[in-house]
Amino acid sequence: MLLNRKSRPVRAFLLIGTVFILTVWFLNPNVLSFTHSPLGQSVGPSSCPCLPSPSSLASSPSVPEDETPRKPKPTLSLPEDYLKVPSERPFCANRFGIQYLENLRDAATEYCTPESASGITCFHSQTVKSRVDSMCIGRNAVFDPEDKVFHLGCELSDTVQSNTRVPAPEWGSFETYMYETGPGVILDSSLRLDGKDFHDKSAVSPADAKYTVLIKREGEGNLWHCLVEIFSAVMSMDVLQMSQRPHSSSPFFTPADRANTQVVFLDDRTDGPYIDLWSILGTRPIRRLAELPKEETRFDNIIVPLAGGGNPLWEHVWEIHSCEDSALVRTFASRVLNVYDIPSHNEPREGSQIIMTFIDRASTRVLVNHQEYFEEIKSSFPHVTIQSVDFAAIPFSEQLKVLRQTDILVGVHGAGMTHGMFLRPRSTMVEILPADLNFKGFRNIAALMGHTYVRAHASPLPRGGSRKDWHGEDVFIEKDHFMEVMDVAIKSMYNRGERDYDAD
Repeated sequence: MLLNRKSRPVRAFLLIGTVFILTVWFLNPNVLSFTHSPLGQSVGPSSCPCLPSPSSLASSPSVPEDETPRKPKPTLSLPEDYLKVPSERPFCANRFGIQYLENLRDAATEYCTPESASGITCFHSQTVKSRVDSMCIGRNAVFDPEDKVFHLGCELSDTVQSNTRVPAPEWGSFETYMYETGPGVILDSSLRLDGKDFHDKSAVSPADAKYTVLIKREGEGNLWHCLVEIFSAVMSMDVLQMSQRPHSSSPFFTPADRANTQVVFLDDRTDGPYIDLWSILGTRPIRRLAELPKEETRFDNIIVPLAGGGNPLWEHVWEIHSCEDSALVRTFASRVLNVYDIPSHNEPREGSQIIMTFIDRASTRVLVNHQEYFEEIKSSFPHVTIQSVDFAAIPFSEQLKVLRQTDILVGVHGAGMTHGMFLRPRSTMVEILPADLNFKGFRNIAALMGHTYVRAHASPLPRGGSRKDWHGEDVFIEKDHFMEVMDVAIKSMYNRGERDYDAD
């Protein structure tokens, strides 16, 4: 009896323990599962079959094992108001926006019959009423070294129709531009259509095709002329990337095709300081017409690009337009910087000092007394650093590096003002024009790039000036007038970037 009384607590404890173990097992059967341990293998606390390990408790699922894991929540898009692209006036979009390229693409015109051994596709644009600008690509051409022309087996279609309102010129009536350039000149002098008499060769797949861009340059030394015609050629390649080959879904040109693309100069001009920029079109070495093979050679694709003289930047150079942005110009400027591995940052230049760069013309259109004037600026504006640079004396790559560290670009009217294209956004351009000249081209470029533009006209040249043509005549501006102009330009940068000055 005494034993039974003493055993009651023991039995109660065992009963409670049994209930606890059964409860745990019911809630999670895996906790009390026995793990086989080979004979002779020690079993530590973590592998004990009778107790759950801390890790197993931590990793125990809180939901049934057969339940499918929840998919991550989708990322919701921004409100539509943030996604709206600011609209452009049709006038601006059709000349300086992506719409310009799209209009060319949509105006593709085939000139050869479907049965021809070769094909010619031309793209047309009309941004002024007086002319139609064109670019073309010819497929399956043969170069004849004797007459130095490219032959295409093209039998012209009886009718030429465009898919848009842009009128498609008849073959042989393409536009000719300044300095005897453009498709009209190149097609007439360097291409021959041989019709059914063409020596047909086996077709080459687009993946293996090579591209030859035929260029007749306006010149090699004038920055404005050179950049504008390279710009036109680059946009021509963009249009080919956006356009499908006839009866195919593949484009005429892809970025990978740059490795198989060469530029051939049809002129006899020297290389000039901007020769490297033609590499934007293709990476193969530039060749001259005289350097082409001495035997009959197959050329898969012959490209005749848009002429520099037809570039929309030439429009309204004598009058202003109200366009204040251009994806085309900004993209081209970035591509030029990339040729020399110069970063194309969009933010203002860092630093509290305002950097003013004066284009120091050494031979023509010299600004009279400019050294005295800039000394006055230094004393009046201690937070302005002034540098005079003769851009003609340094390589173009070095010119670009100077421009990327410039806040205010000052110069007498001339091709050097084209440098404003490569300033950082929201910089300032100051142009001093000869007394009676009202050229608006650089003012328009400043607007398209988002720069502040400040203009001043020079005074009549004092006695002693020997030249009467403004192209070569030195430029004189009264000191007080010059200082007023510089005051406006400098204060326009007072609160840009890290600058923080009062306009006293």
